[in-house]
Amino acid sequence: MGLAKRTAHATTATVAALVDTQHDEALTGIPANYFEHRAEQLEKAVSELVSKKNEADKEYARQKVALTRELEEEKREMLKQWEVQKTARFEVLKETHDAHIKELEDEKVQLRQQAKDFRHQAAAYDRNKLRCSYLDCLRGKASVPKERAGMLLFQALMIGGMVTIMTSFNGYRHSGLDFFLNYHWMYPLTFCMTFLIREWFMNDFTEAIIHQFILPNFQGVKKATLITLTNIVCMVPLMSTLMTCMIYGVDNLGQTLMEQVPITIVVGACVNFFIVSPIVKMIYNNLIVANSAGETGTYTKFQEMIMPLLSAFNS
Repeated sequence: MGLAKRTAHATTATVAALVDTQHDEALTGIPANYFEHRAEQLEKAVSELVSKKNEADKEYARQKVALTRELEEEKREMLKQWEVQKTARFEVLKETHDAHIKELEDEKVQLRQQAKDFRHQAAAYDRNKLRCSYLDCLRGKASVPKERAGMLLFQALMIGGMVTIMTSFNGYRHSGLDFFLNYHWMYPLTFCMTFLIREWFMNDFTEAIIHQFILPNFQGVKKATLITLTNIVCMVPLMSTLMTCMIYGVDNLGQTLMEQVPITIVVGACVNFFIVSPIVKMIYNNLIVANSAGETGTYTKFQEMIMPLLSAFNS
């Protein structure tokens, strides 16, 4: 609009100047309607400029609306992405929190179970019921540990007794007295292998079978017998295979196992049920957990030693 005003003002000034000198300029031969025609051209030019200015304003308004619409769309898209990211991050935060809470709950359950076991043991000390006899062990009445430290100690005693007897039995049956002279290294090796196998996967496997099929349906002697058979049937084929490979290699492995596994299962079950299991349970309950005065002794020291190691291993 400023350009149009300036143009109109300049045109008016020019026309006035030309009118003042019209007489003099007429002598030069300029047509009389020249100035009027020129003024019309300038006014037309002003009108065109005004029209262009209006078109520029309209184009600016259209572009502004389009840009606003585009920015709004980008804003909605960015908000949508932000909402997605926010939801994802909150989900990750919640999952982390839930996992941490689950760990705390599991630890709380374990601590409560340990406290319950210790209260039970404390009550048993007062009633002198921790001491058990050979018949108590055969009838399944002897208590076995449920806390982690006691389970490790009990398992080490059981494995030590079974490895000593069964390794000696199988070694003597195949090699005679020469086995005790040349293969005595198998005792610690077999113990370590058996202990690791039990810890890595066999404990979970046999416990699943025992809790699913035996404990809910059987009591007393039947329960103790079936638990023994479950452990023997699961362990003997695996350990027989490993021992046969160590002593004789893999030649005729299938035939050797077919001859060896059945008798080993029968002997192992009898040894476990009548010898190793009762003796270990009596030693654990009568000598380790409680002495003749009903006081804690060896087990307390063992627990004080092993619990920091277990805590470090679990963490």
